[in-house]
Amino acid sequence: MDKNKFNDIVNALTGLKAHEWTKIKIAVQHLFDQKYALLEIDDKEKLRTNLKLEFGAPDEG
Repeated sequence: MDKNKFNDIVNALTGLKAHEWTKIKIAVQHLFDQKYALLEIDDKEKLRTNLKLEFGAPDEG
């Protein structure tokens, strides 16, 4: 995050009431949840590589 964006956030949140923060948090989380629901695994080889790293290569045969 760059310095200007950081300062904008600090300025925007200063003086915020708890109930206002809760409303903002819910609205932002809802948007992220909607975007997150659209994600899908679309690269079989990357998936295979990542699973091998986590679990080790399966025995052949």
